[in-house]
Amino acid sequence: MKERNTLQRKIVSDAIEYCPPHFSIEDLYSIIKEEYPSISKTTVYRNLRQLAKNSQIRQVVLHDGLERYERNSPFHYHFKCVTCDGIFDIDTGVLSQVEFGKISKLVEESYALTVEQHYVMFKGNCNSCE
Repeated sequence: MKERNTLQRKIVSDAIEYCPPHFSIEDLYSIIKEEYPSISKTTVYRNLRQLAKNSQIRQVVLHDGLERYERNSPFHYHFKCVTCDGIFDIDTGVLSQVEFGKISKLVEESYALTVEQHYVMFKGNCNSCE
């Protein structure tokens, strides 16, 4: 069954362009409600989840339970500052010498599983908070 593209989904999708790189539902909702005050947070959340399910955006689940979203971009890891709560991208090319890209393959071979994705989150203080 083909899923239909609704007006609400277009509103959500368009508003994502104005969000910070690692945005929360709150960030997105505050942008949308300025122009569409009658849209509910539930509607925004439902459509955001659907965009993630359709791989149009990526959900980033932080270990502290917060959900963030980001536009699709090349595979990378994240760094979370424990002081300012900032989230920063870590390019996997920087980590190539430790071959993080082989983690999924190793897990698949060792446990006879199929890995669709994995997450690595680095934590510490960013340059601004040092």
